[in-house]
Amino acid sequence: MAAGKRVQGGPAFAALKEAVFRGEVDTAIVWQLDRRSRKQAGDIGVLADCCERGVRVVSVTQRIDL
Repeated sequence: MAAGKRVQGGPAFAALKEAVFRGEVDTAIVWQLDRRSRKQAGDIGVLADCCERGVRVVSVTQRIDL
């Protein structure tokens, strides 16, 4: 996925989730964790999937690095 792409709930987000599932992503950088998708339950599920697969999640504005 290209750097700087806006990823919310559309095709780009679906592609990111698939790439995480296939093990193609080692770091996901987001502007803000609660802006990544529109539903909080979806945020938590995707964040848990990332952590389980060893994907580093960085939130630029919140000083979060998981």
